[in-house]
Amino acid sequence: MTGSAVPGGAGRSLHLPVDRLGIAAHRRVQRELQRVQDALDQPLPEIVAVDSSSRKAQLADHDRRRQALQERRSQLRAVLDQVVPDSSLTGGAMVVPGCLVGVEGPDEPGIMTYEIAMLAGDEAERLSPDTPLGKVLMWREVGEEVSWQPERGTRRRVVVRYIQD
Repeated sequence: MTGSAVPGGAGRSLHLPVDRLGIAAHRRVQRELQRVQDALDQPLPEIVAVDSSSRKAQLADHDRRRQALQERRSQLRAVLDQVVPDSSLTGGAMVVPGCLVGVEGPDEPGIMTYEIAMLAGDEAERLSPDTPLGKVLMWREVGEEVSWQPERGTRRRVVVRYIQD
């Protein structure tokens, strides 16, 4: 890996260890950005609460989700601003935004394919970039073993088996 990623939240820039993405990965980033923007354009859902504390909790959940979507929108825009789509990239050497990544765990048969995205796409199971696994997979290379601690449970590990543009 030739650098490290710095999450691009409010007021922070996103530093990418890549300057090019394959065409398909670039399109997935564009589609995810559109899905995120569409979600942000939705009106506040109806709050159905039995009391004021429930209402406050629902509003707080909505605000947290909206903030996460706004941060993801900023990250995706930064990716699209900083990388160039490159038709010569046909496979993946590194887990980058928009790619599909296949991982295999020692205790689970077969390879699980994910698209690391905040909102579901249509090509693979969605894995949020905010999850422990989503965070540790980003910028990894084929063959690397990663481990993470789920919010609840024991430490887990997987090996990156393939990366697809």
